[in-house]
Amino acid sequence: MKPYASDLSDAEWAILEPLIPEASPGGRPRSVNMRQILNGIFYMLRSGGAWRLLPHDYPAWSTVYDYIRRVAQRRHLGRNGEDVAGAPTGAGRTPGDAECSDYC
Repeated sequence: MKPYASDLSDAEWAILEPLIPEASPGGRPRSVNMRQILNGIFYMLRSGGAWRLLPHDYPAWSTVYDYIRRVAQRRHLGRNGEDVAGAPTGAGRTPGDAECSDYC
């Protein structure tokens, strides 16, 4: 596969790889390449395209989207559902506030 301009270089992957959490214990073994997941996320961020138009060189669009959705969800909510990022939630949300669901 010829790399896209948004794909991680080997040097960039060497920095990010240790930061990727291991698969959850007791569950199904991870069957996707995490570098390809990140490449798919970076492709979408750079291109601004629709998720369903993610090139077939990457994992399924729904798999890549699920990873970024989970990261965005963890960014805003703590383990007990409390807001840890300082983002307004519910009725306190103003029209200018954006969440991943507004764009994803």
